[in-house]
Amino acid sequence: MNGRPSLLIACTALLPLAVDGVLYFTGSRSTVYAVDGGSGRLIWKYDPEIWKLNPAKLGHGLNVNRGVAYDQGKVFVGVLDGRLVALEAKTGVAVWSVQTLPPNTIHTITGALQFPCLHRGNVHR
Repeated sequence: MNGRPSLLIACTALLPLAVDGVLYFTGSRSTVYAVDGGSGRLIWKYDPEIWKLNPAKLGHGLNVNRGVAYDQGKVFVGVLDGRLVALEAKTGVAVWSVQTLPPNTIHTITGALQFPCLHRGNVHR
């Protein structure tokens, strides 16, 4: 692969979240990765497709993301364009997504330091 890493993790400001031997973490543009903690093998990758759903947000800030949260088999990520997305931890498939910012705002979401806070399956701000 021409000496390039298989996972491009730029603009990241976090520690991985370890659950049952799997490391969950985000890279730039709110991409989520699940990696086997023992072998380093990529289990799944979730691309929130900001470039397709809200391309104007790609020009805001550094496209940094500060991590994920986990609760009851779901991985939660705050996406740069303002969405909060719940992923199935085993597959990386999006279960639900909700917009948390008003339309046409200049604000962005950079991740776990702002939200989500989870308690008994409920998401709190």
